[in-house]
Amino acid sequence: MKFVFVVLHYLSFEDTSECVNSILTNVEYSNYSIVIVDNASPNDSKFRLSQLYNGNIKVTLLESNDNVGFAKGNNVGFQYAKNKLGADYIILINNDTLIEQKDFLSNLINIHERTHFNILGPDIVSTKDFLHQNPQRLDGFSYAELKSFILKLQILRVFNFLRVENLYVKIKSLLLSKEGTNGYAGVDDWRLERFNVQLHGACLIFDPIYVKKYKGLYSETFMYCEEDILTFVAEIEKLKIVYSPHAQILHKEASATEKTYGTNRKKKAFIYRNVLRSFKLLVKLRDDNSLVRENLIEKSSN
Repeated sequence: MKFVFVVLHYLSFEDTSECVNSILTNVEYSNYSIVIVDNASPNDSKFRLSQLYNGNIKVTLLESNDNVGFAKGNNVGFQYAKNKLGADYIILINNDTLIEQKDFLSNLINIHERTHFNILGPDIVSTKDFLHQNPQRLDGFSYAELKSFILKLQILRVFNFLRVENLYVKIKSLLLSKEGTNGYAGVDDWRLERFNVQLHGACLIFDPIYVKKYKGLYSETFMYCEEDILTFVAEIEKLKIVYSPHAQILHKEASATEKTYGTNRKKKAFIYRNVLRSFKLLVKLRDDNSLVRENLIEKSSN
Protein backbone atom coordinates (compact mmCIF):
# COMPACT_ATOMS: atom_id res chain seq x y z
CA MET A 1 0.00 0.00 0.00
CA LYS A 2 1.18 3.51 -0.82
CA PHE A 3 1.35 5.93 2.12
CA VAL A 4 1.82 9.67 1.73
CA PHE A 5 2.58 12.01 4.62
CA VAL A 6 1.37 15.59 4.15
CA VAL A 7 3.28 18.12 6.28
CA LEU A 8 1.92 21.67 6.30
CA HIS A 9 4.79 24.12 6.69
CA TYR A 10 4.74 27.73 7.85
CA LEU A 11 7.83 29.69 8.94
CA SER A 12 9.58 27.11 11.10
CA PHE A 13 12.35 25.40 9.13
CA GLU A 14 13.60 23.67 12.26
CA ASP A 15 10.27 22.07 13.13
CA THR A 16 9.45 20.96 9.60
CA SER A 17 12.89 19.53 8.92
CA GLU A 18 12.88 17.69 12.27
CA CYS A 19 9.47 16.23 11.45
CA VAL A 20 10.44 15.12 7.95
CA ASN A 21 13.80 13.78 9.10
CA SER A 22 12.14 11.75 11.85
CA ILE A 23 10.05 10.01 9.19
CA LEU A 24 12.98 9.46 6.84
CA THR A 25 15.23 8.20 9.62
CA ASN A 26 12.87 6.04 11.63
CA VAL A 27 10.05 4.67 9.49
CA GLU A 28 10.88 1.22 8.18
CA TYR A 29 8.55 0.88 5.21
CA SER A 30 9.53 1.28 1.59
CA ASN A 31 6.41 2.54 -0.18
CA TYR A 32 5.85 6.02 1.23
CA SER A 33 6.36 9.62 0.20
CA ILE A 34 6.35 12.95 2.00
CA VAL A 35 4.68 16.09 0.65
CA ILE A 36 5.62 19.38 2.31
CA VAL A 37 3.15 22.20 1.62
CA ASP A 38 4.62 25.65 2.22
CA ASN A 39 1.74 27.92 3.25
CA ALA A 40 3.31 31.11 1.81
CA SER A 41 5.94 31.49 4.53
CA PRO A 42 7.26 35.10 4.53
CA ASN A 43 10.82 34.04 5.36
CA ASP A 44 13.57 31.92 3.81
CA SER A 45 12.36 28.62 5.28
CA LYS A 46 10.83 27.44 2.00
CA PHE A 47 14.15 27.98 0.19
CA ARG A 48 16.06 26.21 2.96
CA LEU A 49 13.71 23.21 2.74
CA SER A 50 14.07 23.07 -1.03
CA GLN A 51 17.84 23.02 -0.63
CA LEU A 52 17.78 20.40 2.12
CA TYR A 53 15.58 17.93 0.24
CA ASN A 54 16.73 18.66 -3.29
CA GLY A 55 17.22 15.31 -4.99
CA ASN A 56 15.45 13.28 -2.29
CA ILE A 57 12.99 11.15 -4.24
CA LYS A 58 10.77 10.63 -1.20
CA VAL A 59 10.17 14.34 -0.55
CA THR A 60 8.14 16.82 -2.64
CA LEU A 61 7.85 20.51 -1.76
CA LEU A 62 4.69 22.32 -2.90
CA GLU A 63 4.11 26.05 -2.62
CA SER A 64 0.93 28.00 -1.92
CA ASN A 65 0.81 31.58 -3.19
CA ASP A 66 -1.17 32.65 -0.12
CA ASN A 67 -1.51 31.51 3.47
CA VAL A 68 -4.79 29.63 3.06
CA GLY A 69 -4.93 28.23 6.57
CA PHE A 70 -4.84 24.73 8.00
CA ALA A 71 -7.60 22.90 6.12
CA LYS A 72 -7.01 24.32 2.64
CA GLY A 73 -3.24 24.06 3.04
CA ASN A 74 -3.49 20.40 3.98
CA ASN A 75 -5.91 19.83 1.10
CA VAL A 76 -3.28 21.06 -1.36
CA GLY A 77 -1.10 18.18 -0.19
CA PHE A 78 -4.04 15.76 0.04
CA GLN A 79 -4.99 16.34 -3.59
CA TYR A 80 -1.38 16.02 -4.77
CA ALA A 81 -0.93 12.80 -2.79
CA LYS A 82 -4.16 11.41 -4.19
CA ASN A 83 -3.98 12.49 -7.82
CA LYS A 84 -0.25 12.70 -8.52
CA LEU A 85 1.30 10.13 -6.19
CA GLY A 86 -1.50 7.54 -6.17
CA ALA A 87 -1.77 7.37 -2.40
CA ASP A 88 -3.79 4.59 -0.80
CA TYR A 89 -3.46 6.11 2.67
CA ILE A 90 -2.90 9.81 3.37
CA ILE A 91 -1.50 11.01 6.70
CA LEU A 92 -1.99 14.69 7.56
CA ILE A 93 0.63 15.39 10.19
CA ASN A 94 1.62 18.66 11.89
CA ASN A 95 5.11 19.94 11.26
CA ASP A 96 5.70 20.16 15.02
CA THR A 97 5.48 16.38 15.43
CA LEU A 98 8.01 13.56 15.44
CA ILE A 99 7.73 9.88 14.57
CA GLU A 100 10.09 7.56 16.41
CA GLN A 101 8.11 4.34 15.96
CA LYS A 102 9.89 2.29 13.32
CA ASP A 103 6.87 0.11 12.53
CA PHE A 104 4.49 3.10 12.39
CA LEU A 105 3.15 2.35 8.89
CA SER A 106 3.00 -1.43 9.21
CA ASN A 107 1.07 -0.82 12.45
CA LEU A 108 -1.46 1.24 10.50
CA ILE A 109 -2.01 -1.61 8.07
CA ASN A 110 -2.57 -4.04 10.94
CA ILE A 111 -4.97 -1.65 12.68
CA HIS A 112 -6.92 -1.17 9.45
CA GLU A 113 -7.19 -4.91 8.83
CA ARG A 114 -8.59 -5.34 12.33
CA THR A 115 -10.82 -2.26 12.72
CA HIS A 116 -11.61 -1.14 9.14
CA PHE A 117 -11.21 2.50 10.10
CA ASN A 118 -11.85 5.33 7.66
CA ILE A 119 -10.13 7.90 9.87
CA LEU A 120 -7.49 6.94 12.44
CA GLY A 121 -5.82 8.87 15.21
CA PRO A 122 -2.63 7.60 16.89
CA ASP A 123 -1.48 8.09 20.47
CA ILE A 124 -0.15 11.68 20.52
CA VAL A 125 2.26 12.43 23.36
CA SER A 126 3.07 16.03 24.24
CA THR A 127 6.80 16.71 24.59
CA LYS A 128 5.94 19.63 26.90
CA ASP A 129 4.04 17.81 29.64
CA PHE A 130 4.09 14.16 28.43
CA LEU A 131 0.30 13.96 28.48
CA HIS A 132 -1.61 11.97 25.88
CA GLN A 133 -3.72 14.14 23.58
CA ASN A 134 -5.91 11.50 21.93
CA PRO A 135 -8.81 11.08 21.93
CA GLN A 136 -9.90 14.68 22.43
CA ARG A 137 -13.48 13.81 23.37
CA LEU A 138 -15.60 10.69 23.48
CA ASP A 139 -18.07 12.36 21.14
CA GLY A 140 -18.64 15.62 19.29
CA PHE A 141 -20.34 18.74 20.62
CA SER A 142 -24.10 18.71 20.88
CA TYR A 143 -26.01 21.59 19.32
CA ALA A 144 -26.65 23.09 22.77
CA GLU A 145 -22.95 22.78 23.68
CA LEU A 146 -21.99 24.55 20.47
CA LYS A 147 -24.27 27.48 21.18
CA SER A 148 -22.98 27.74 24.74
CA PHE A 149 -19.36 27.54 23.61
CA ILE A 150 -19.88 30.27 21.01
CA LEU A 151 -21.36 32.55 23.68
CA LYS A 152 -18.36 31.92 25.97
CA LEU A 153 -15.95 32.72 23.14
CA GLN A 154 -17.74 35.96 22.38
CA ILE A 155 -17.40 36.96 26.03
CA LEU A 156 -13.72 36.02 26.06
CA ARG A 157 -13.08 38.16 22.99
CA VAL A 158 -14.49 41.14 24.87
CA PHE A 159 -12.24 40.33 27.86
CA ASN A 160 -9.27 40.19 25.50
CA PHE A 161 -10.17 43.52 23.93
CA LEU A 162 -10.35 45.00 27.42
CA ARG A 163 -6.89 43.54 28.14
CA VAL A 164 -8.01 41.29 30.96
CA GLU A 165 -5.10 38.89 30.58
CA ASN A 166 -5.36 36.99 33.87
CA LEU A 167 -7.93 34.67 32.27
CA TYR A 168 -5.30 32.81 30.26
CA VAL A 169 -5.45 29.60 32.30
CA LYS A 170 -9.23 29.58 32.23
CA ILE A 171 -9.23 30.19 28.47
CA LYS A 172 -6.75 27.42 27.79
CA SER A 173 -8.82 25.05 29.89
CA LEU A 174 -11.92 26.05 27.90
CA LEU A 175 -10.33 25.57 24.51
CA LEU A 176 -8.57 22.31 25.31
CA SER A 177 -10.90 20.70 27.82
CA LYS A 178 -11.40 17.01 27.18
CA GLU A 179 -14.31 16.07 29.39
CA GLY A 180 -13.99 12.54 30.72
CA THR A 181 -11.36 11.40 28.23
CA ASN A 182 -7.60 11.53 28.07
CA GLY A 183 -4.36 12.82 29.46
CA TYR A 184 -5.50 16.45 29.34
CA ALA A 185 -7.92 15.54 32.12
CA GLY A 186 -5.51 13.16 33.79
CA VAL A 187 -7.48 10.07 32.72
CA ASP A 188 -5.83 6.96 31.32
CA ASP A 189 -8.36 6.38 28.54
CA TRP A 190 -5.60 6.87 25.98
CA ARG A 191 -4.53 3.29 26.72
CA LEU A 192 -7.75 1.92 25.24
CA GLU A 193 -8.60 1.61 21.56
CA ARG A 194 -11.79 3.60 20.99
CA PHE A 195 -14.31 4.00 18.19
CA ASN A 196 -16.14 7.07 16.89
CA VAL A 197 -14.41 9.52 19.22
CA GLN A 198 -13.10 12.99 18.42
CA LEU A 199 -9.46 12.91 17.35
CA HIS A 200 -6.67 15.44 17.77
CA GLY A 201 -5.79 17.19 14.51
CA ALA A 202 -2.00 16.89 14.87
CA CYS A 203 -2.19 13.57 13.01
CA LEU A 204 -5.12 12.30 10.98
CA ILE A 205 -4.81 9.12 8.91
CA PHE A 206 -7.26 8.45 6.07
CA ASP A 207 -7.86 5.02 4.58
CA PRO A 208 -8.31 4.16 0.87
CA ILE A 209 -12.10 4.53 1.03
CA TYR A 210 -11.87 8.05 2.42
CA VAL A 211 -9.05 9.00 0.03
CA LYS A 212 -11.05 7.88 -2.99
CA LYS A 213 -14.32 9.56 -2.04
CA TYR A 214 -13.29 12.86 -0.42
CA LYS A 215 -11.24 15.93 -1.30
CA GLY A 216 -9.57 16.19 2.09
CA LEU A 217 -10.77 18.22 5.07
CA TYR A 218 -13.79 20.51 5.10
CA SER A 219 -12.09 23.59 3.70
CA GLU A 220 -13.97 26.69 4.85
CA THR A 221 -12.15 27.15 8.17
CA PHE A 222 -8.86 29.03 8.42
CA MET A 223 -7.57 27.47 11.61
CA TYR A 224 -8.93 25.57 14.64
CA CYS A 225 -11.87 23.21 15.17
CA GLU A 226 -11.10 21.06 12.14
CA GLU A 227 -11.37 18.04 14.44
CA ASP A 228 -14.85 19.05 15.59
CA ILE A 229 -16.02 19.44 12.01
CA LEU A 230 -14.40 16.14 10.97
CA THR A 231 -16.24 14.38 13.81
CA PHE A 232 -19.53 15.78 12.52
CA VAL A 233 -18.66 14.85 8.94
CA ALA A 234 -17.95 11.27 10.02
CA GLU A 235 -21.28 11.14 11.84
CA ILE A 236 -23.42 12.21 8.90
CA GLU A 237 -21.36 10.31 6.31
CA LYS A 238 -21.33 7.11 8.41
CA LEU A 239 -17.54 7.00 8.50
CA LYS A 240 -15.67 4.97 11.11
CA ILE A 241 -13.28 6.89 13.35
CA VAL A 242 -10.80 4.89 15.40
CA TYR A 243 -8.28 5.94 18.03
CA SER A 244 -5.53 3.39 18.57
CA PRO A 245 -2.65 3.56 21.07
CA HIS A 246 -0.71 1.06 18.96
CA ALA A 247 0.54 3.85 16.69
CA GLN A 248 2.30 6.80 18.34
CA ILE A 249 3.76 10.21 17.53
CA LEU A 250 5.29 13.03 19.62
CA HIS A 251 3.87 16.56 19.53
CA LYS A 252 5.76 19.77 20.31
CA GLU A 253 2.59 21.92 19.92
CA ALA A 254 1.64 25.27 18.39
CA SER A 255 5.06 26.30 17.10
CA ALA A 256 3.89 28.07 13.91
CA THR A 257 1.26 30.10 15.75
CA GLU A 258 3.74 31.10 18.42
CA LYS A 259 6.29 32.18 15.82
CA THR A 260 3.67 34.38 14.16
CA TYR A 261 1.77 35.78 17.13
CA GLY A 262 3.90 35.00 20.17
CA THR A 263 2.19 33.93 23.38
CA ASN A 264 0.64 37.28 24.26
CA ARG A 265 -2.68 39.06 23.81
CA LYS A 266 -2.28 39.12 20.02
CA LYS A 267 -2.08 35.35 19.87
CA LYS A 268 -5.14 34.99 22.09
CA ALA A 269 -7.12 37.39 19.89
CA PHE A 270 -6.13 35.33 16.84
CA ILE A 271 -7.32 32.13 18.55
CA TYR A 272 -10.66 33.58 19.67
CA ARG A 273 -11.42 35.05 16.26
CA ASN A 274 -10.71 31.86 14.35
CA VAL A 275 -12.21 29.41 16.84
CA LEU A 276 -15.38 31.49 16.94
CA ARG A 277 -15.61 31.60 13.16
CA SER A 278 -15.02 27.85 12.89
CA PHE A 279 -17.66 26.96 15.46
CA LYS A 280 -20.17 29.21 13.73
CA LEU A 281 -19.42 27.26 10.55
CA LEU A 282 -20.07 24.01 12.40
CA VAL A 283 -23.48 25.31 13.50
CA LYS A 284 -24.18 26.20 9.87
CA LEU A 285 -23.22 22.68 8.76
CA ARG A 286 -25.47 21.12 11.38
CA ASP A 287 -28.33 23.25 10.10
CA ASP A 288 -27.67 22.23 6.48
CA ASN A 289 -25.88 18.90 6.03
CA SER A 290 -25.80 19.27 2.25
CA LEU A 291 -23.01 21.86 2.64
CA VAL A 292 -20.69 19.07 3.77
CA ARG A 293 -21.19 16.99 0.64
CA GLU A 294 -20.86 20.02 -1.66
CA ASN A 295 -17.52 20.87 -0.08
CA LEU A 296 -15.96 17.46 0.46
CA ILE A 297 -17.15 14.79 -1.96
CA GLU A 298 -15.44 14.22 -5.27
CA LYS A 299 -17.87 14.53 -8.16
CA SER A 300 -16.87 11.10 -9.45
CA SER A 301 -17.97 9.61 -6.09
CA ASN A 302 -21.51 10.99 -6.16
